[in-house]
Amino acid sequence: MKQIRDFLDLSQDGFAALLGTTKNTVARRERGEGEPMLTLSQWLRLQKALSDKGRQIEEFLPDGLPDS
Repeated sequence: MKQIRDFLDLSQDGFAALLGTTKNTVARRERGEGEPMLTLSQWLRLQKALSDKGRQIEEFLPDGLPDS
Protein backbone atom coordinates (compact mmCIF):
# COMPACT_ATOMS: atom_id res chain seq x y z
CA MET A 1 0.00 0.00 0.00
CA LYS A 2 2.78 2.41 0.84
CA GLN A 3 4.27 2.06 -2.64
CA ILE A 4 0.94 3.06 -4.18
CA ARG A 5 0.42 5.88 -1.68
CA ASP A 6 3.92 7.21 -2.37
CA PHE A 7 3.34 7.03 -6.13
CA LEU A 8 0.12 9.00 -5.73
CA ASP A 9 2.03 11.49 -3.53
CA LEU A 10 -0.56 11.23 -0.75
CA SER A 11 -0.19 11.45 3.00
CA GLN A 12 -1.71 8.68 5.08
CA ASP A 13 -4.64 11.02 5.71
CA GLY A 14 -5.06 11.69 1.99
CA PHE A 15 -4.82 8.01 1.08
CA ALA A 16 -7.33 7.15 3.80
CA ALA A 17 -9.71 9.78 2.41
CA LEU A 18 -9.31 8.36 -1.11
CA LEU A 19 -10.17 4.88 0.16
CA GLY A 20 -12.88 6.01 2.56
CA THR A 21 -11.12 4.57 5.60
CA THR A 22 -9.09 5.91 8.52
CA LYS A 23 -5.47 6.97 8.80
CA ASN A 24 -5.04 4.33 11.52
CA THR A 25 -6.15 1.58 9.13
CA VAL A 26 -3.69 2.77 6.48
CA ALA A 27 -0.88 2.94 9.06
CA ARG A 28 -1.64 -0.58 10.33
CA ARG A 29 -1.63 -2.02 6.81
CA GLU A 30 1.65 -0.29 6.01
CA ARG A 31 3.18 -1.84 9.13
CA GLY A 32 2.07 -5.25 7.87
CA GLU A 33 -0.67 -5.72 10.44
CA GLY A 34 -3.39 -7.70 8.72
CA GLU A 35 -3.99 -8.25 5.05
CA PRO A 36 -4.54 -5.14 2.90
CA MET A 37 -8.10 -6.01 1.88
CA LEU A 38 -10.04 -3.55 -0.28
CA THR A 39 -13.73 -3.36 -0.96
CA LEU A 40 -14.82 -3.17 -4.59
CA SER A 41 -15.56 0.52 -4.13
CA GLN A 42 -12.07 1.14 -2.71
CA TRP A 43 -10.47 -0.89 -5.52
CA LEU A 44 -12.30 1.16 -8.15
CA ARG A 45 -11.36 4.49 -6.52
CA LEU A 46 -7.74 3.40 -6.29
CA GLN A 47 -7.74 2.18 -9.90
CA LYS A 48 -9.18 5.53 -11.04
CA ALA A 49 -6.53 7.51 -9.14
CA LEU A 50 -3.76 5.39 -10.66
CA SER A 51 -5.30 5.49 -14.13
CA ASP A 52 -5.37 9.28 -13.97
CA LYS A 53 -1.56 9.08 -13.64
CA GLY A 54 -1.16 6.53 -16.43
CA ARG A 55 -0.68 3.46 -14.24
CA GLN A 56 -2.67 0.33 -13.41
CA ILE A 57 -3.15 -1.23 -9.99
CA GLU A 58 -1.79 -4.56 -11.27
CA GLU A 59 1.64 -2.94 -11.65
CA PHE A 60 1.85 -2.66 -7.87
CA LEU A 61 0.73 -6.19 -7.01
CA PRO A 62 3.36 -8.73 -5.95
CA ASP A 63 4.17 -11.58 -8.32
CA GLY A 64 2.83 -15.02 -7.58
CA LEU A 65 -0.62 -14.10 -6.34
CA PRO A 66 -3.09 -16.98 -6.47
CA ASP A 67 -5.54 -16.93 -9.37
CA SER A 68 -8.57 -17.24 -7.12
